[in-house]
Parts: sequence; C-alpha cells; structure tokens
Amino acid sequence: MNFMDIFKNKNFLDMITKFHVYSIAFCTITFLLAYVIPLATIISNQPKLVNDYYYKKFNEHFIFDFFLVAGYLLLFEFLKKYTDINQYILMSLICISIAITAYVLIVHVFKNKSSFFYDWFTKAGIFRAATYDIILVNSILFVYSFLLKKLK
Repeated sequence: MNFMDIFKNKNFLDMITKFHVYSIAFCTITFLLAYVIPLATIISNQPKLVNDYYYKKFNEHFIFDFFLVAGYLLLFEFLKKYTDINQYILMSLICISIAITAYVLIVHVFKNKSSFFYDWFTKAGIFRAATYDIILVNSILFVYSFLLKKLK
C-alpha cells in the first residue's frame, strides 16, 4: 500500500468531506449569529461579555468553539445510533446537559471566578447560556446536515 492509496479510501474521503462541511457550517453560522445578528447579546443582555468573547479574544475563542461544537457533533453522532429522537431535540438535550455540567463544575465545584464562563453563567444565567448554545449548535447542525445531503 503506498501513500496515495489513502486518498482512495472511501472512509478517509468521507471524513475529509465531513470536516470541510463542518468547517463551512461552523464558520457560516458563527458569523451570522455572532456578528451579523448579535444573538448572544440579544439573549444574554451582556454586551460586555459578548464583546470580550467574540471580539477581544476572537482567535482563542473561535478555535475553542470550533473544537467544542465538533465535540457536540461527535457526541450527537454517537447517540443518534442508539435513539430515534428527533435530531434537533437530541442536540438540544446534549446542549442542556453540557451547559448544566459546565455550570455546576465551573460555578459550584471549582469556583473559578477568573474564567470567562464563570461570568457567563453567573451574569447571563444558565437558562440564557443554554438557550444560546441550543440555537447556535442546532443551527450549525442544520447547515451541516443540509450540506451533507446536497453532496450525496
């Protein structure tokens, strides 16, 4: 097997396609919901926090969100195999579970007051934080699923 045979492997090509489609979906939705429609500000009523997250520390948070949402999608793909729940309800449940877990760990267990997420959860509130995640991640899932269907 030579190196070029890797590029003939259907599973490898599917993974590359999914990565590119995910990248397009993530960038498009993040741009629309964070910058065109400042949805985080609208939902949280915390413009200073949103400015710090999406503008002042763009590079680190963009990369963090890219991998975080990818983790949501990987968990979604795993759980989707074992349930017949509507995909958007399943993703919403994943978002709620992760938000509650993060809230408990950051605010109550570790009490990391220097973390952005400590401020996000305490100032915006867990309900608003989870609502934003649900809308953002489900929107990315929608575009991701739509593009994958169009490519098949």
